[in-house]
Amino acid sequence: MSAGAAGSARARPRPVALLADRLARRDPAIAAIGLPVLLLAVLGWSRRWAADDAYIDFRVVDNLLHGLGPVFNAGERVEAYTSPLWVAILAAVHGLLDFNLPWTAVAIGLALTVAGLACGAVGALLLWRSESARSGGPGRSVALPVGAIVFASISPVWDFATSGLETGLVFAWLGAAFLALARMATAAGDPPPWWARPVPAALLIGIGPLIRPDLGVFSLGFLVVLALLAPAGKRLARTRLVGWALLLPVAYQLFRMGYFAALVPNTAIAKEAGKADWSRGWAYLKDFVGPYARYVPLAAAAVLAGVEWRRRRWQRGTLAVAAAPVICGLVHSLYVVRVGGDFMHGRLFLPGLFGVLLPVLVVAPARWSRVAVGLASAAFAWSLVAGLELRERYPGYPVALRRFVDERAFYVASSHNGHPVTVADYRLTGQIRAGLVLRRRVGERAVVELNPHVRPLGRDPLYPNPPPSRSLRNRVVGTFFAVGLVSYSAGHHVTIVDRHGLADAIAARLDFRPEMGPNGRVWPVRYRAGHEKGLPLAWVVARYADLGSRTGRRLSRLRSVAEARRALRCSHLREILKAVDGPLTFDRFVSNIGVAWRLRSFRLPPEPQRAERQLCG
Repeated sequence: MSAGAAGSARARPRPVALLADRLARRDPAIAAIGLPVLLLAVLGWSRRWAADDAYIDFRVVDNLLHGLGPVFNAGERVEAYTSPLWVAILAAVHGLLDFNLPWTAVAIGLALTVAGLACGAVGALLLWRSESARSGGPGRSVALPVGAIVFASISPVWDFATSGLETGLVFAWLGAAFLALARMATAAGDPPPWWARPVPAALLIGIGPLIRPDLGVFSLGFLVVLALLAPAGKRLARTRLVGWALLLPVAYQLFRMGYFAALVPNTAIAKEAGKADWSRGWAYLKDFVGPYARYVPLAAAAVLAGVEWRRRRWQRGTLAVAAAPVICGLVHSLYVVRVGGDFMHGRLFLPGLFGVLLPVLVVAPARWSRVAVGLASAAFAWSLVAGLELRERYPGYPVALRRFVDERAFYVASSHNGHPVTVADYRLTGQIRAGLVLRRRVGERAVVELNPHVRPLGRDPLYPNPPPSRSLRNRVVGTFFAVGLVSYSAGHHVTIVDRHGLADAIAARLDFRPEMGPNGRVWPVRYRAGHEKGLPLAWVVARYADLGSRTGRRLSRLRSVAEARRALRCSHLREILKAVDGPLTFDRFVSNIGVAWRLRSFRLPPEPQRAERQLCG
């Protein structure tokens, strides 16, 4: 090849560059949308990691793919995950690709986060431009990605764009549902694409509770909008849309009640999601808003939206599509405040924040004005400062004393790895070392207590294993307060007792005592969300140990163990154990539906003595 030919080959644009150039010429707003989307992808990748709680989902996926069912421990039907759809996606992708499961979750989570922002931005652009054209304004004006750049500049979004949790799926669902409704509202007589037609949109809207139960707020709001967009006078068509939306959630709810004998996920029972704690919730909101002065961009975006809204003649359908995510986002945030928030900094407020920003992710001004330029400039300036400087910096006192924590920073420090994703990345943590010890003990006749923060019951940390007649398949049992990393590294042949109750049917139903922390410690303020309950070791020994052995007989003489053993045979506790431990037959499945409803409010005292008196009389 001559030098001239080589030079011309180097000068020839690549196909991707040509495509981007054509798209930009066709619609300049695509570049405005692409900038925050690309920024979020880069920043999310720079903070890649997998949380300890994500490893609970990974263990469930591992058990499911090994034929043990969607369970945390083999032989115990407990719904330890919050997002059935996220677990199903991970199981399907991992089963097909057989790639490293934590990396699979991280990659899918980041891709879904980016896709959610892109879908939401396109939906907002459709709304603004359709109303601008209907009001006689320019149909192809330059767009301002005000909300998109604000959302991409928030550091908690970067952390949970990966994290291995279902947050990315939440963003993708919100963005896709909003885009489908916006496309329906702006169709203007043209048939919308198949994904924006009523039945597919209803199915999409209905799966919100399968991603997280609290997303039912958004599903309800979006479903109302979908009914408004349906042809007027066709009441039967609207009823059918409601039926399509409820199809998958109702089907899974029946499965949940028959398989797990519960009305809600076990995590919701453990966290007492129905109880109110406004004080801690407001503190959680302040912890999320204060360090970032988040009211500045939200106020600028709201005023800009109000100014542009007054310049258009909004129709009922497009106005409903724009208002629904804002109203639902505020209601969802209020619910988070009511239940006391979460212990992970900002995590539960991210869906509400994204919902509020959805209609203003992109704003297309009807005409340029000083007000529009000033407000957009204020939001962009805040985004620059927030992305570079604004962070929540927690004091250096022990993590156990904090109600809210930067979970990623904690595990980066404890693992001595800037991007802890896999078990190998976490190999220096105590959880992984304990899990590997348990894995090596498979086949031994021992229940193992390895929690470094709790003194084992009795002198011997090794307890006799369950008798062979039990339905439990595992011979090694460990008890912990943080169970994600340790359970996944231990493998599915080891039973892990979660003393906080997220993955244990007994611990989840302990009495709720806000002033009590793990192991019975009394705290001056309500302890960390989801961590108030702590199962005493006597219950573990009474349930799992072979008390007929030599060591078991010594332990059985302990009063607390004897009382716990008697309580496990009485009344509601015996019924729950049969429901989750007994062989699953058709009769058991039907019976579990009744158990789920009848024992929905059952709680027991953590002290074996009080529990025995209450249950056995």
